[in-house]
Amino acid sequence: MASAREHDQNAEAHELAAGEVELQRGPGTLACPDLTLNDQLTTGGIGRVTDWQPCWDVTEEADMRHRYAADAERRAAQRERQGAAQLARAEMAACRGIPEPERQHSVFAIVRRSPRSSRTASPARSAAPGSCSSPCPA
Repeated sequence: MASAREHDQNAEAHELAAGEVELQRGPGTLACPDLTLNDQLTTGGIGRVTDWQPCWDVTEEADMRHRYAADAERRAAQRERQGAAQLARAEMAACRGIPEPERQHSVFAIVRRSPRSSRTASPARSAAPGSCSSPCPA
């Protein structure tokens, strides 16, 4: 669920950035890269091919990129939530019949008797299955 929250935060950041970019829109944000290109394009001496200049709004491009990224983050958060719900359902199905107190501790904990209390649990310290925690006999 933390991952889904992180995706949501990223989406909000992109939406804020898109809003800030939209506030910057104006006539000075148009990009018209090559103003003489159309003057150079001819049909073999008869005349110009076009009489218009391709331009685009740079802020609109940035706005669209931020909105697309925000949508992607929202979809990722939704996938994370669906995966977490699926894991929770699988855990419930796999642990059906096991009492709740038994589910609260790790199955890998070793129960040892201590003089002060009747039982204490500590994690196993074995590095790998079959390995010894103390020096192995020769």
